[in-house]
Amino acid sequence: MLIVLVHNDGTCTQEIANYDYEVRINHEVIEHGRIENHNRRDGWQALIREIADRHQTSVVNDPGNKEQ
Repeated sequence: MLIVLVHNDGTCTQEIANYDYEVRINHEVIEHGRIENHNRRDGWQALIREIADRHQTSVVNDPGNKEQ
């Protein structure tokens, strides 16, 4: 099962927030990181998109990726 955990760490303001995230397959963490200065008005969809986009670049540039 794919699990995406996104946690607002409580810093910043009502408009701008910082988030820690983990992406897991079952109990194994396959990615983790931090998104800083997310504009909360952009919504959760933009937050998830930013996480996905950040890691999409690493997949595209991975010479071991056979899907290129």
